[in-house]
Amino acid sequence: FDNLYMEIKDALEGVDLKIGRQDMSYGNKKVLYEGTAGDGTRAFYFDAVKATFKNLLPDTEIDVFGIYNNASDKWLAIGNIDRDVTGYKSVNGAKEKEGVDESGAGVYLMNKTYSSMPIDLYWIFKSEEAYAIASGKVDRLDVHTTGFRVTPKFSETINAYCEGAIQSGERGTADISGTMVDAGITFKTTKEIPWTPSLLASVYYLSGDDPDTEDEEGWNPVFARHTQNNELYAAAYPGSRWSNLLMPGLCFAIVPVDWAKISLTINYLFAPEKDGSGGGNERGLLSNMIAEFDLGKKLYGKKDDFTGHVMLQILEPGDYYLNDETAYFFRWQLCKNF
Repeated sequence: FDNLYMEIKDALEGVDLKIGRQDMSYGNKKVLYEGTAGDGTRAFYFDAVKATFKNLLPDTEIDVFGIYNNASDKWLAIGNIDRDVTGYKSVNGAKEKEGVDESGAGVYLMNKTYSSMPIDLYWIFKSEEAYAIASGKVDRLDVHTTGFRVTPKFSETINAYCEGAIQSGERGTADISGTMVDAGITFKTTKEIPWTPSLLASVYYLSGDDPDTEDEEGWNPVFARHTQNNELYAAAYPGSRWSNLLMPGLCFAIVPVDWAKISLTINYLFAPEKDGSGGGNERGLLSNMIAEFDLGKKLYGKKDDFTGHVMLQILEPGDYYLNDETAYFFRWQLCKNF
């Protein structure tokens, strides 16, 4: 079962309940999005209970939730194989070890008092059990993530986003202190301009762990261990445990026809902490070219559509790595919904 839940609208006055296996996604998908990080894109679900409060504050919805994700589940979306759902069996190259259950809780507030400046505030707690790897033991982790997100719309052609969060907690006897910033501003043209070009300037920062301290300062991706729209570079992090990254970038996009969009993104990647094999802090130049197309909606029914994309990503490694060979990722996809 990919999703299996009970939803009760107005279970109490102004309160909706959702109980069971469900997908959850918040903000820029940099903190809470992927509940089953060990199975790729097969499933994203959380085994959770969520209550949505609609009337506590004006123009505000508040989600309160609790999560418990088992490390293995033979009742996944496809087949009855006992799969590694939380994605710890490959950590640090360990060939065999028990899976790790993940649990958590959180409060996510979404305020729309000002339509041109929606504001989100959140607190999310996550616990990872202790586990063994080939080189020893990894202690239990308890981490608190507190953050905000704003998405201002300055005009019809200029809008922006900014999400920031800090972390505290413990892993064994070590203190946790991670930081994340994900921000960007988009300049668009009106439809009267041919091909409707747009430009996005962005920066993504994740703190790294200083090897000279006993504390753990590296960002923990919480429930967001997924590709994060970066298929190639996700492979640089075992289990998509994004951390120790500074990634400024520019994305130029055009819409040559009403059924297609073409984007070119250039990012230069840095490592705040020099913990790579090459000893430097330049991770490299990452280019991403993608053509997305929509070949038709409602072809045979109300929910029918036919979409696809072609993607090419290229990484020219910097001095963070000993290996200087260029890396490539290519994918094409057709998707028929009905």
